[in-house]
Amino acid sequence: ATCLAVAVHVDADGDRSISKAEFVEAFAALVRAPPPAPPKASASDVRDCSFAVGAPAKLVTLWDARGQLASVRGSRSEASVWTSPEASSGGLLGAQSLSVPLGAFAHGSLKSPTHAKSLTLSGKRFRNVDLKAVRETLFPEAQNFRRLWEITSGRTHLYIWTAVPPAGFVALGVGVTTGPEPPAAGAVRCVPAAWAVPATAKPRLLFDTVGMQGRKPGGIWRVGSLGLLAVGRERSPPEGAYDLNPQFQSIPLDAPPPLPPRAAAPPPLPARPAALPVAFAQPLGKSTAF
Repeated sequence: ATCLAVAVHVDADGDRSISKAEFVEAFAALVRAPPPAPPKASASDVRDCSFAVGAPAKLVTLWDARGQLASVRGSRSEASVWTSPEASSGGLLGAQSLSVPLGAFAHGSLKSPTHAKSLTLSGKRFRNVDLKAVRETLFPEAQNFRRLWEITSGRTHLYIWTAVPPAGFVALGVGVTTGPEPPAAGAVRCVPAAWAVPATAKPRLLFDTVGMQGRKPGGIWRVGSLGLLAVGRERSPPEGAYDLNPQFQSIPLDAPPPLPPRAAAPPPLPARPAALPVAFAQPLGKSTAF
């Protein structure tokens, strides 16, 4: 019945046949036009910009661990997850700025995190700079999101998403939502691969579900110098966490990305025992009496 109703709707002239023109006209509204290409920044716009890493202009709490059952070894009940919405300021002849969201923040308290740091893009004073074009060029949006982990108990659900970066870029953080739908397109922006380095700051475990019946064991960690959220298996630290190179402003965009740290070299093999003197060598099958 449904198929018949669709066919009747598509058959605009009622001749009991569907022409190509009728089919295209009926489904034209369902065909999505490709998104417009993001604006490309000019060399002068990039040259007239500066970058700053500091406290976000605004933080919004998205989830906290209240209402969660403690695990065997005592998960922190005050862990929380925060996001920093996009913000802008200034205009015309004054200095202008635009925030660059790099991912969600993890905190071990219900209070606003003081360790969270975000990246801000600013134009030089009295310069007309297209900051949005610079942001789209240097810090593009994640192309897609893949669900990584979720916590579906307690007061609020939490879904954590891996950001898929464009070629030549790296996602430092992850996206978060309170529902099964992926984050908005601009929730996580990526940085040039040449500006990313393996995170060296000691990660901190804030919450885990190890020992909780029916839960996929995992943990919420705070990693890197920006205080970003990462997920580890059970109570193991996250693998492959990256951070923003403190010297990123002086690194050319076409520089090769840094290699991950090499694993420690295996210990040397024990030395072979010295060969016996020839005088002690005996023919096969014979014995010597002492």
